[in-house]
Amino acid sequence: MQWVTCVFERASRQLEERRRQQRVAEITEMIHVASLMHDDVIDTANTRRGLQALNSVFGNKVRLMAAQRQRRFLRLHRRQHCSSCSSVSVSAA
Repeated sequence: MQWVTCVFERASRQLEERRRQQRVAEITEMIHVASLMHDDVIDTANTRRGLQALNSVFGNKVRLMAAQRQRRFLRLHRRQHCSSCSSVSVSAA
């Protein structure tokens, strides 16, 4: 029976690690999208991947405000998430 407990504990740890990795990936992707929003405004792009860009639909001001709000939200959550992960290390390249 001891090996069963060991297997369940290991699976639980792996699942938790997977959830943390997925959350970091989600946050990173959302920051990337916010960066693309800023790029479209700076480049005055009318399309993004063949579709009408958000700034061409709603204007640059709305687009910039949305991107800035998203970046602030994600930075806060990234900081909170990474500070709770003892195995995560961030280094400057």
